Amino acid sequence: MRRFYCRKDDIANGYINITEAREIHHIKNVLRMELKDKLVFSANDGFEYNGHISRIEPECIAVKIDSENILGGDNALGCSIVLACAIPKKAKIDYIIEKVTELGVDEFIPLKTKRTIVNLKGREESRLRRWRNIAVASSKQSGRIKIPKIHGVLTFGEAVDYAEDFDLKIIPNLARKKIHIYDLLSQKRYGRIAIFIGPEGDFTQDEIALAFEHGFIGVSLGENTLKVDTAAISTVSFCAFWKTK
Repeated sequence: MRRFYCRKDDIANGYINITEAREIHHIKNVLRMELKDKLVFSANDGFEYNGHISRIEPECIAVKIDSENILGGDNALGCSIVLACAIPKKAKIDYIIEKVTELGVDEFIPLKTKRTIVNLKGREESRLRRWRNIAVASSKQSGRIKIPKIHGVLTFGEAVDYAEDFDLKIIPNLARKKIHIYDLLSQKRYGRIAIFIGPEGDFTQDEIALAFEHGFIGVSLGENTLKVDTAAISTVSFCAFWKTK
């Protein structure tokens, strides 16, 4: 059965009312679904809603809820992962969000560092909408139950504060003494993991020092210097491997 996502506000009086033009087009014109066709919805509220299409209108598709089930958990990772990634040039961030969503991250933070070149002034809201749409599409493709949260852009210091209470905080970097990520993850299981990925040219010494002051651990991803997208995806992949063992 096809899985869709809705907002909690879309659910009322036993119905899910789909009003987003993109989703209406997808259901009507791409999938060519009709009255009485069955669907399953997630609303990021811990429940799964099974229903059928009861009404199709140009600006609304109504789905009658037939049953709801408490979700046992996402089919992503056995832990909670937040990825804070410096915003790279061009469309690399789109690719990063798509792939780490498939791998199972719970939250994504676009990170503004001292060496971040990209300036989103006046464009942040439109970019956030785009990134959230990518996360939804990737969640559908990979069969995820929950859509990862896409944060607004945070400065390095703001992101460090956000991750203060996490069980493990790692910062791959080129400058400081590091433990290989393989060795670190082999030591124990962690409930909440924060991953910070720097820009081309790495974090500054001041940023790395601030992270270390707040309990971050410097990690190595191997001998080669990786680009932002490669570093982000490979680090999440390492965590996904160890947390599903």
